[in-house]
Amino acid sequence: MLHELEDLFKNEGQNIKIYFAKERVVDPNYNTKERTTTGSIVIRGLVSDLSYSKAIWRMPGIKAEVTKELIAQYKYKSYFEKSEKIEIDGEVFYGYKPANGNKIQIKRMGNYISILIHTNEVV
Repeated sequence: MLHELEDLFKNEGQNIKIYFAKERVVDPNYNTKERTTTGSIVIRGLVSDLSYSKAIWRMPGIKAEVTKELIAQYKYKSYFEKSEKIEIDGEVFYGYKPANGNKIQIKRMGNYISILIHTNEVV
């Protein structure tokens, strides 16, 4: 079964580009911070769209235009936790670190993780 999953990642997986950022304090008196995107890495993962109703059920309190579920190997969990933004096929999604309140969800499933990501919120 493990080889079947590896083959699935190899044949059906998509490139997921994860961007990182550095944070520096601009004005310590007002606690003003600036984030600068530093670099990125590309990993392979399975990507699927979530319907609006399923996204509301799986991510309570978030109403997003586009929501996706990613399946990736567990060894990449720290990359997602340090991410500034995530790009799939030219479409940019919130990462874990921006000032959006860490609104992506990461769930462990054995040797893999399920990550729910979204684009801009609909108000």
